[in-house]
Amino acid sequence: MEGKWIWLNRKDHPELQVAPFTVFSKDNKDFKFCVAEFSKSFVLSKRVLFFKVSIAAFSKYFLWVNDDYIGEGSCCPGHENGRDEKATKAYFTEYTLPPKGNHLDFKVLVRNIPVTNTEATCGTGALVLSCEIVYDDGTMDVVSTDDSWDVSIVERFISKSLVDYSLGESQKEKAEIKNLNVVLTDSQLQCLTEEKVLPNRNDVFVCPPGIEAVFTVEFGRIWSSHVCLTATGDDYELTIGTIESGDELQSEETVLSKGNIKYRSMNLYSAEKVIIKVKNNGEKEVRIFDVQLDFVHYPSTSRAMFATSDDELNKIWSICTHTDSICRQSVLLDSVLKRNAFEKIGEKRVQALNEYYVFGETALAKSDILKTAEIIDYSDGQMTDTVSPLIWAMMLWDYYVYTGDSKLFDETKNAQLKIMSEFQTYLGSNGLFEKCKDYSSVDKVVIDGFDMMYPPKALGQATLMAFYINALNIFAKISAVTEDDKLGIMSRRALSNAISAFNTNFYDSINNLYFAGLGTTTRNTSNTNPENVNRKYYIRHPNILAVLFDICKAENRANIVSNIVKNSDLGPVQPYFMNYLFEMLLKTGDFKYYGIEIIRRWSSLLDSQEKKLSENWGDYLGDFSHASSTCPSHVLVKAFLGFEMIKPGFEEIKLSPSLFGLENASISMPTPYGAIECRMKNGKEPKISVPGGIRCVVAR
Repeated sequence: MEGKWIWLNRKDHPELQVAPFTVFSKDNKDFKFCVAEFSKSFVLSKRVLFFKVSIAAFSKYFLWVNDDYIGEGSCCPGHENGRDEKATKAYFTEYTLPPKGNHLDFKVLVRNIPVTNTEATCGTGALVLSCEIVYDDGTMDVVSTDDSWDVSIVERFISKSLVDYSLGESQKEKAEIKNLNVVLTDSQLQCLTEEKVLPNRNDVFVCPPGIEAVFTVEFGRIWSSHVCLTATGDDYELTIGTIESGDELQSEETVLSKGNIKYRSMNLYSAEKVIIKVKNNGEKEVRIFDVQLDFVHYPSTSRAMFATSDDELNKIWSICTHTDSICRQSVLLDSVLKRNAFEKIGEKRVQALNEYYVFGETALAKSDILKTAEIIDYSDGQMTDTVSPLIWAMMLWDYYVYTGDSKLFDETKNAQLKIMSEFQTYLGSNGLFEKCKDYSSVDKVVIDGFDMMYPPKALGQATLMAFYINALNIFAKISAVTEDDKLGIMSRRALSNAISAFNTNFYDSINNLYFAGLGTTTRNTSNTNPENVNRKYYIRHPNILAVLFDICKAENRANIVSNIVKNSDLGPVQPYFMNYLFEMLLKTGDFKYYGIEIIRRWSSLLDSQEKKLSENWGDYLGDFSHASSTCPSHVLVKAFLGFEMIKPGFEEIKLSPSLFGLENASISMPTPYGAIECRMKNGKEPKISVPGGIRCVVAR
């Protein structure tokens, strides 16, 4: 990009020159909030074919070109939740736009202060933009941000949640160039797309003078969205709230106005209902109409299809896929409500698998893999959640399996080596993790009074070790692909020792099960590493992983699988960890016996109208916009196709379609070569279509 970073000038706006790095800054309230409007117009003397606009900002931008609203950003810079770190890298997004007359007009609103977990700054508000103008005669010009751009403060934006339309804009002045030590990087992501979502009833709401009233607008499903409306009146106050489910407000904004407004919230919400409270202070009635949502999400040109004779499975698949779609932003969010991006990588892995096998996209997952690798590298192999670096290794391998692209192995080599080095320091003389900071996290359940997100060693040690063993196995496989002898020797030696320690210390031959951890004394107890209990716990989680990761002996596998599925004494497993259970069942061939009935449990996650998906079963708190509970999206598609990747990147696959006792099914799976399609009807041979370029073996 040829543009310069620009912002409000220091002389006139000294109080707006600094901003917190993240929402986790301890002195967040000491900074002044503002929204700055940047603008510049150009007259074009030649016929234009297209414009290519590249843009980044701290902390958030909204872009208009030639009076058309284009989109919002910036791409999440990549940092762990809870950390107050300066952004040293900015990811820019490219927009390719058609011409409009003989002019080029830019307007950009930039918010200076982070207001969500996924936003960051380098310590100031700032904008950078560059635009290539491609003419029909083959020539090109470049225009970009510099100190000739106009800037003004949009005074009506007082805070994240307060807008006063009686205030206008400050006088326009010239922007000032900021010399920022920030690396500008192409996000390689598409710009987010927006779609209008109309309410179930498109009513006009009327509030008489001197009256307070409340109106409810319903949209049928939860949407990742900006609230939009039009209002008329002479003096009134609106309080606009959003609800995911039930009656509890998740957000509220106050809008003050003396006149007519077209309002669009700057904030992205998870909304199924919009609650509008009106306080009419004027002498005319207030009318509110055109209430709608701008649904914001990452675009996808293809999507899997799952349509069967079983309405229950169809509903489960549909709501899981929709819930996942609203979390597809410029980063894979855990939920639109909580806006966590890099705290729990296990949840992100579920989303990445849906990206591949449901949406046919790889860019978002790739971006998150690379950003997570930077966090791991920067933190010497650690993340806030102890298990996350190990699950990140699974994401790295999943990407290779789907794409066949091994370049990420070299780009993330430092992260791989630092994981190897860091986790070896956790090992005690027994070959198990005895020196780690904690055993987080396992699952969103409570067992024996312990939150399994932060379990004691007796409940978390075996699960953490199992993920470590799998990561070592992945690193060994990566070394074979990249011919990295050093990584291969290190990982294979550590793998052999870890498997031996796991089976020696955790396997109970009498019960033919693994228990969850040793009851020995815990080092360095804390809020996340509670004091250990001297008790053997038999739970599903380490047993699922022992089978899935080939840790258990082959002769013990069938009995362990039977115990996992049938033994109610092994305790609960939440939807997030069910992803590993389904992977295990597909691997062992037992999905045909148990898989469909287990997936039917998702019916209890649906609300009474079957429009929303709860995050968890039972009493463990959760929300309704959480992608961690959406694993049936990819599992059902792969299971009905009997899909197996024989050689990475769809060089060779195996299909063994099954109806699982249903009357009929139509399934499609997106691939880089086109869609795999299968139509099945009971009593007839499946009709299978596989794109050219994919070698396919069909097993009947």
